Amino acid sequence: MFQASLCFLCLLIVEGLRFGLDKYKISLVSFDQSNKTGVWDVSSMRLIGRERLLNGTATLHEDLDDTHWSFLTELYSDFARDGHYKPLPFNTPQSSVCEAYKNYRKYFSKQAKFGKQTDFPLDRDLCPIPKGTYFFKDIALNANDFPTTMQRGYVRGNGSFFYDNVHVGTYTWTLLLEDED
Repeated sequence: MFQASLCFLCLLIVEGLRFGLDKYKISLVSFDQSNKTGVWDVSSMRLIGRERLLNGTATLHEDLDDTHWSFLTELYSDFARDGHYKPLPFNTPQSSVCEAYKNYRKYFSKQAKFGKQTDFPLDRDLCPIPKGTYFFKDIALNANDFPTTMQRGYVRGNGSFFYDNVHVGTYTWTLLLEDED
């Protein structure tokens, strides 16, 4: 009896440790900017096809450096998929743009191959981030470098830029997290 109970307990522990660790996929649902005159112009970016691949160009109107620019991200969830988004407890605090780029670039650097899918310098840390028009081609997100314990459903992020601590633009993206087939 003790041996059977111990086996059952081990099975529960193993299954419990696996809970939430199933692989999931991420799909881009939407991408937009709240101000059409922001530091980034993403108005020509499109999500193409059933796979919702990111395509187009984005223009950075001026160099982003730590002298004037800062950035913060707020995350919201709609795990019930009913349109009611609730704040998530893990947001990125307002920090200098170069610090934010250095700290969070690792989550996005493997999403697009530099030189083939984009010419935006996701492959290296740099400051200032140089102004210019950058192309993005057939970019799909994958969850390989994202946290494994994410609840499925919609996640919305608002990335806000500040110039000398004055809000100058918000960029919003919505993602759908689903179990892999």
